[in-house]
Amino acid sequence: MDEDDEVMAPMVDALTGAMAAILLVSIFMMLSTLSGVNESIKQYGQEALYKNEILMKDVFKREPPIIELKSNKLLFFTSFKLSDMQKEKLTLYFKKQLPKKITIYSGNEKNIITYNTLLFLNDVGLDKVIDDIEIEFLPSNMKGITEFVWELK
Repeated sequence: MDEDDEVMAPMVDALTGAMAAILLVSIFMMLSTLSGVNESIKQYGQEALYKNEILMKDVFKREPPIIELKSNKLLFFTSFKLSDMQKEKLTLYFKKQLPKKITIYSGNEKNIITYNTLLFLNDVGLDKVIDDIEIEFLPSNMKGITEFVWELK
């Protein structure tokens, strides 16, 4: 039996060395994969922050919208801020005749559309009669442009 052990000893040593090498390579691969996932998460976070920063800058860069009273429309890109003259003009316009329906055409996210709608209703004094107005949200036909269209009673 001692002869068998002596013959098998080099093979067992080689097998042990090979298993150790495979184990080390496997551990190295797992560690490199984990660091790659970490980098992916960092990159995703930076991209998300950048997109959010652009959106916030755009939301705070509000300009007066285009108002077409003859066709009952208000047009703007992403966000708006009615000038004092526009607020006064639309408030008087809606005091004469309330809208029965407002249709909002927009390709923006729901929270931005909701914010813009509430801002519009508040600025022109329609927030007090919001229950009497039907509001409908539809996708925009014009890329990047949000359009408020109202039908009068």
